Amino acid sequence: MLFINTLVEGKIPVKALIDTLSKFNIVSRSLFDRLGTDHVIAPTCDPVKNLYKDAIGGIDCLDLQFYHKGKWRSLDGTDLIDFEIRKNPTFDLVLGQEWLWAHEVKMSFNPDTNIEIDGMSIPLIEEDSRPTGDSPSHKASSTKNNLSKSTESKPGLAQEEKIK
Repeated sequence: MLFINTLVEGKIPVKALIDTLSKFNIVSRSLFDRLGTDHVIAPTCDPVKNLYKDAIGGIDCLDLQFYHKGKWRSLDGTDLIDFEIRKNPTFDLVLGQEWLWAHEVKMSFNPDTNIEIDGMSIPLIEEDSRPTGDSPSHKASSTKNNLSKSTESKPGLAQEEKIK
C-alpha cells in the first residue's frame, strides 16, 4: 500500500492512503468531526451507498496540504473533488481515482520512491513509518492499522492484499 503525509485543512496531520483502484475518495467520520469547520455533510449517491454500507454523506472543498521543500503546500482545485464520509473506514483519508486524476498524479519507484502531485515530488511513506530528517515533525496516523478485517467494502484493498 502507498501512503503520503498529509495536512488536512492546515491543522490535522494524517497519513493518506493512495488507492488507485478506489473510484471514490474517502474521509472518515472521526476525521470529519475533528475538522470543526463549516463543512456540511451533503447527501451521498446510490452507487456510494451500495458500495459502502457505512457511507453517511459527502464533503467537498477539502484543503489537503503536502510537505514539499520544507513547507506545507496546498493544491489548486480543491473545490472540484468530493470525498465520501464513512463511519468506519480502515483509514482516515483515502485518495482515489478521481483525486489522482484531477491532480495529474505520477508515481515513481526508481531510484526514489515518490509521487508527483501538481509538479511537487512528495515521498511515499510506509504504513508504520514515523517522520524523520527533513520530513514534517508530526506523527501521521490511520484510523486503524490492521487490514485483517474484512475488505469487502474497501475496493482496491482486497486486491492489494492478495498481491503482496
